[in-house]
Amino acid sequence: MSKSTMGRLRMCAPARCQRPTMIMAAFFLGAGLSVAHAQQDPCDDNACCVNPATCVVTDKQTLAALTIDSIVPCDFTLGTYCTGGNGTTGIAPCPIGDCGLSFCLTGEPPATALNSLDHHWLQSTGIPKVVDFGTPVNTAIVFVAVDHGPFPEEGIESTVWGSNECNITDFPAGWTLATLTTIWKRGWQDPVGCQGQDNADDFTGQYSFPGAGFRYVAVHANFSISIFDDPSHTTWNGSNDNSGVPGWQSFDDEIDAIGTPQCDPGTVVADAGPDQSGTVGEEICFDGSGSTAENGILLIGWDLDGDNEIDVIGDVACITCEEASEGEVTLFVTDNCGCVDSDTALFTCTSCEPVEDPDVRTQGFWKRVCRGPHPSGEHENLPGYVDCVSAFETFANVGDVDDLCDRLTPNPRSDK
Repeated sequence: MSKSTMGRLRMCAPARCQRPTMIMAAFFLGAGLSVAHAQQDPCDDNACCVNPATCVVTDKQTLAALTIDSIVPCDFTLGTYCTGGNGTTGIAPCPIGDCGLSFCLTGEPPATALNSLDHHWLQSTGIPKVVDFGTPVNTAIVFVAVDHGPFPEEGIESTVWGSNECNITDFPAGWTLATLTTIWKRGWQDPVGCQGQDNADDFTGQYSFPGAGFRYVAVHANFSISIFDDPSHTTWNGSNDNSGVPGWQSFDDEIDAIGTPQCDPGTVVADAGPDQSGTVGEEICFDGSGSTAENGILLIGWDLDGDNEIDVIGDVACITCEEASEGEVTLFVTDNCGCVDSDTALFTCTSCEPVEDPDVRTQGFWKRVCRGPHPSGEHENLPGYVDCVSAFETFANVGDVDDLCDRLTPNPRSDK
C-alpha cells in the first residue's frame, strides 16, 4: 500500500529534467511505522568500525525487536568444519552441565569442537571459521558458547557470510554478508535449573541470505559488529568492549556449532508487494502482508537501505523520499520454526521543484518539474504525467521520458 502518487508523476520542462541517483540512506527501526532518516549519524564514513570492510552497525533497540524469548524451536542440521578459526578450543560452561558463564580450554581439533552441538567451542579472531552444508542454505544459526557478558552483545558478536567456495584467502572478497533476522534468547537448551540467569548458549543469532543462499557459511568476529544502545549511535556498553572506536565491538568469538533449520521448500513465501514510486518529500510504503507461512509467521523484517541490518519490524515499512534516488528494499519473513524466505521490491524517488520562470512554461503550463522513470523502464500511465488533454494528445505516443522532454517547447503565453 503506497502513500505516494504512484503513476501520477508530473512531467517537466526540458531544462529541469533530472536523473535519479543511487543513495543509501540510514533508517531507524520501528513497529511498521515510517522510518526516520539519520541526518547526522555519528557512524557516517565508517567512524564506528575498526574494520569497515567486514563491519556492520546496529543497536540494542533493534536487536530487542528481533529477540524471541524461546529456545531454537524446531529441528536443524549442523554444518561440518571446512576451514578457519584460530585453533583455540574450549568448553562453556565448564564443567558441562553447570549453569551460568564459565569456561575451560581443551586443545581439541577444530572439527571436533565445531561439528557437534555439545558446549565445545572453536574460537576465531582474524580468521573466519567455515562450515559446509553440502548444498546451498539461505539461513544459518550460530550456536554460541560464551563465558561472560554483556548480553545480547556477546551472543551476537559475529557476522555471518556465505559463499559457494570454501576459500577465505581473500576474505571478505567472494563472500556475501547475511542479515541477522532472529535472536533466540534461550539458545538451544534451557534446563529448568538454569532458567532466569545468563547462560553460555543465550542469545543465539539466526542469519539469512536472500534467494537460495550458499553452500558454505563463514562466521567472523574480528571487530565485525558495532553495537550501540539505540539508533542515535551515541552511547554503548563499555563492558568487555575491545575496541577504541565508538560502539561495542569484540575481537573474538566462541562458537559451539553452525546449523540451518530443516525447512521444506515453499513453507514460507515472502511477498514485498509491488515496486513503488514517489516524489521528494513524500513517503513510499511497502506492504508485506501478502506473505504466508504454513507454520505461522513469527517475524517480518525489512532491510530498507541495503546495509544487511533489519530496519523495520512489521507488515508495512515506509521510507521518505529525501532526494532523487532509486534502489531496493528486502523483506525477510521468518516462520515459527525459524524457516525464512525473502523478497525484494524497487523504489524510485523523483525530484520536483516549482517552475517560476514564465518563459519555461510549456503546453498545458507544466506546474512541476519532475524527472524519474518507472522502475520497469516505462511510464505506466502517460496521461498521469501531463496537466492537460492537449499536451497528452501531442506527446502520448512518446514512450521515452528524455525524448518527451526534448520535444517540449517553451510556450510564451503566460496564461497557459
